[in-house]
Amino acid sequence: MRANRSRQAAWFGAAVTLLFLLAASASGQQDLTGRAILGYTFFGDPSFSTDGFNQLYEVGYQRQVSEPLRFRLFFRGLGNRGMQDFAGSQTQSSYWQLQPLAEVYYILPFFSIVGRYDYSTELSHYGDQPQSTRMDQRAFETLNWAPEALPSVLLHGEQYRDTESSASIDEAQSLVSAAVSYGWRGLTIGGYGLYRVLDLYETGFHGTEADAQALGKYERTFFDGRASVNANATVGIQRLEQASGSVSGASVPNQATISSAAYAYDETPLDSRDATGVPAPALLDGDVRASAGISLGPDGSSFQNLTLDMARYLVLDTFRVFVRDRTGEPVPIGGLVSWDVYVTDNGLDWRLVGSADSRFIASLSAYEITFPETRSRYFKLVSFGISTLATYVTEAQAFFHTALAANTTRETDVHFLSAMVSASGTPATWLNLSYNGVFNDYKTTNPDSSQFSSVDNDQLLSADFMPSQAFDLTVRAENRTVSPSEGAKQTYQTYTGIFTYRYNPNLVTTIEADRVHQTGENPGDVVTTTLRASEYLRLLPTVYFQLDGGVANQDQDFGNLSSKAVFFDGTGSIQLTQSWLLQLNANYSKTHYEGPLASVTGGLDQIASRYYLQLQYRPSGAVNLMGRFGVTTVNGTRFQIRGGQLWWYPLAGGTVGIGTIYSEDADVNAEFRRFRTLQVTPSWILNPHAVLNLNYNLLQLHQSLTPTSPGTDTTARQFYVTLTLTL
Repeated sequence: MRANRSRQAAWFGAAVTLLFLLAASASGQQDLTGRAILGYTFFGDPSFSTDGFNQLYEVGYQRQVSEPLRFRLFFRGLGNRGMQDFAGSQTQSSYWQLQPLAEVYYILPFFSIVGRYDYSTELSHYGDQPQSTRMDQRAFETLNWAPEALPSVLLHGEQYRDTESSASIDEAQSLVSAAVSYGWRGLTIGGYGLYRVLDLYETGFHGTEADAQALGKYERTFFDGRASVNANATVGIQRLEQASGSVSGASVPNQATISSAAYAYDETPLDSRDATGVPAPALLDGDVRASAGISLGPDGSSFQNLTLDMARYLVLDTFRVFVRDRTGEPVPIGGLVSWDVYVTDNGLDWRLVGSADSRFIASLSAYEITFPETRSRYFKLVSFGISTLATYVTEAQAFFHTALAANTTRETDVHFLSAMVSASGTPATWLNLSYNGVFNDYKTTNPDSSQFSSVDNDQLLSADFMPSQAFDLTVRAENRTVSPSEGAKQTYQTYTGIFTYRYNPNLVTTIEADRVHQTGENPGDVVTTTLRASEYLRLLPTVYFQLDGGVANQDQDFGNLSSKAVFFDGTGSIQLTQSWLLQLNANYSKTHYEGPLASVTGGLDQIASRYYLQLQYRPSGAVNLMGRFGVTTVNGTRFQIRGGQLWWYPLAGGTVGIGTIYSEDADVNAEFRRFRTLQVTPSWILNPHAVLNLNYNLLQLHQSLTPTSPGTDTTARQFYVTLTLTL
């Protein structure tokens, strides 16, 4: 019976796809696309495995009715019939998901309306258990009015409902928000309001949230651009009314606002000096469908770094990273991708937050990363592993949870003020002065618990001396304090000097020295001094090297724990010929601990290194060959870094292509992990309207506490065929 239902669903999806294609062919419209994927997937470890036959049918139709009006219809059918083997016991399963959606766009130069309705229903069977059903229903509408020289208005409404019978999930949320802003001669004023209702029917939780904010911003330059001022402030109030059911309590997620985001690819995430992040506003634009250009799929890699600035010190315990495929639709599986969480005090040296756990939530098409409650301003999420499906990061969100006892009602008021001032000036051609100040006042009150408040302020003074084009000296002084109502006051004082000598554009030497003094309950009283040197050398237009190295001494709690670290980073690139490119990368660090508390670290020197070279051969646009080989070493234990790529288009015009990718990498920052991947991706452009792709993926993930301790091995295999039609 289950097999019949599975076949019926498959035939239904295929029939819908065919009907759409025939309708488009008959109408002669050039706005219909279709795709069908048939494949086999295996996933498992020594104790558990699952395999199955996968089917995916997608059809999209869009029409430009008039210049401002456009609509889009989309249908997805996803099916799987497979077998699970647990300790020798086999169980059959079947799964089918149907997902129609509709979008409407009405866009004028100063006025736009966007609406979207998305519905998804899932039916699944596992063994002799009752049928499991899941339903996700979402709708949102956005109106934007921005006439020239008048206030702009943005209205947004959103609703969703999620249910899943097997997991007793039944929740709904609705919200409406409005934003108004007006700008005049460098001054911008505005306001923001939000009302949200959240119901968790499985626990009886009901909550409402009402927000009101006022903001102001001022930007101005003076003296023909020699001086500038930038100031902004936001003041807001928030009322939370939460009520739990009589059966059990609830852990309530509270979303925190992320001020800014940056992205970098960094294989050494503990030190971000060698990979400066670039701003990534797409991670915070509220659009979970638009790609931010960060791939976690077959064309991606490990060590994708997402740096998030909260603009104030907050206690967080959860992040969500939303992903979509190339067309902006949800991704059905998350692959073998895990995330680590890092925090920092100075934005350069990072430390790992232990016990982070990653899972993929298919209904949200998002990775959820949970970790112990951690207070910081700066957080960084670092990926390890990839997925076999096209997977692109679209949005990042931050949360903290509060506990609500059974049959309890709580009203919470939140008041906050955030202000920032920056000013810079050039009193002489050889001198630039700047000041940056940040102030945050955050307070929560409710009748059944003590008041919590936190006042944070950060003051940074900087002077840049440029006596000539060859010499540059920058000195900085920063003082930061965090004064929470609970816990000890934290202070952070740093003094930095950076000297740069440019002999010519091809030879640049930089020396940096800084002293940092931190106090607080965690990590205690710590003094760190660092001396670093950097050398940029370009010997020829096709040959360059970047070398960084230095020492760092740290003394914690007046000698109870002292450490001395030596570190080195190097990169290089040599264009051997027009077709051959050689790239080099080297990282080394050694830390020695002393003092009564050295036993906490095992009393041993911590040594880590990472070296590899990469050779690329590209004689023409038809062939691209790359190979990587290296080693990573942790306390004397060596592991290989290997990888290679081959892209070959043997026929004219690239109608037939063959791609092969192999990589092997290791990570030891959290626990020991080794990841291997093999991908074979031939493609054939049949005609201007049809493309055939074959894809075979083999992923292997090994995890253990240490390189020599027993661990777990997980393997994922996929083979599928994709036919994409554009009519």
